[in-house]
Amino acid sequence: MICCMQVSRMESTTKSPIYNHFQETLNGLSTIRAFGARARFCEQNRSKMDFYNRSWWMIHAALNRWLGSRLELVGAAIIFATSTLAVAVGSSFSGAGFVGVVLVYASNITPFLNFGVRQITEVEAKMTCFERIMEYAAVKPEANERAAADKQLSTPWPSKGSIVFSKCSMRYRPDLELVLRNVSFEVQGGWKVGICGRTGAGKSSIMVGLFRMVELAQGTITVDGQDISALGLTTLRESIVIMPQEAFLFAETVRVNIDPMGLAKDDAQLWEVLKSARLDGFIRSLEGGLDAMVAENGDNFSVGQRQCLCMARALLRNPRILVLDEATASVDADTDQVRATLASGLTLTQCSQVI
Repeated sequence: MICCMQVSRMESTTKSPIYNHFQETLNGLSTIRAFGARARFCEQNRSKMDFYNRSWWMIHAALNRWLGSRLELVGAAIIFATSTLAVAVGSSFSGAGFVGVVLVYASNITPFLNFGVRQITEVEAKMTCFERIMEYAAVKPEANERAAADKQLSTPWPSKGSIVFSKCSMRYRPDLELVLRNVSFEVQGGWKVGICGRTGAGKSSIMVGLFRMVELAQGTITVDGQDISALGLTTLRESIVIMPQEAFLFAETVRVNIDPMGLAKDDAQLWEVLKSARLDGFIRSLEGGLDAMVAENGDNFSVGQRQCLCMARALLRNPRILVLDEATASVDADTDQVRATLASGLTLTQCSQVI
């Protein structure tokens, strides 16, 4: 039974890579075809399927063949013992009918024994799913969405957008090394700051710490003099706007993608930010305009148009703190000048090279 549990655990862990690889292949299908890598991805998929089938065949062979043959052997031993006793002591009973009934019931014990032991074994093997559920249940949750300190904030907050990192250290998991070590700097309100460095220098980690996606190991981050660790996550993240390198769009209307929180007063405000992002002409050409549907992952928009749509989303919020993670990497030079429009609220920029 212990062997069956180990093989079942192996089967569960080898199934997830197949789904992940399939999803990644679907998301990057156009790139795979463009670079002629179709054969390589097919071979990777077959390799993962073969690795999964090894554990699948092993567990079914263990349950259906190895366990079944031994249960049949135990059942045969019981029938042999019953038959021997029936012949030895059968003369002391009234008639041979009783002996026949005993032999019939003894012969029927094999399928019941097989079924009972098989069910117990499968229950223990399926307990690996419960182990995975317990692992997810043990994951430490994020902080509360709202906190008592939220009520003490001025309206609107932040009013200046000043950011102070004070001896901040951060690690992604308790058993890993620090990715930020005693980082200290100050960004005053209205400043435009570019954080530059090679891969792995910690540029994204600073952004992760600012949004509290990972809590600091030590140190503090203050925004307009308020320690963000005392704030609720919703209050903090609603006050900071980010434009990521890979634009994320919802499978909803253009209106919802620009204004998911319903902050716009009217459609004129939405058209204004679309015009600032140089996207109003394209949206007007769509059937339905603002009510035109956006496909899943924004497949009916080009990469540059997706970034422009995220740019319009940021313009609508008119933030005091804006984080740009190479947000204009896929747009043309003219549209890149829209950053000047965002400069009034820009206090923190992430980039991979000097700008």
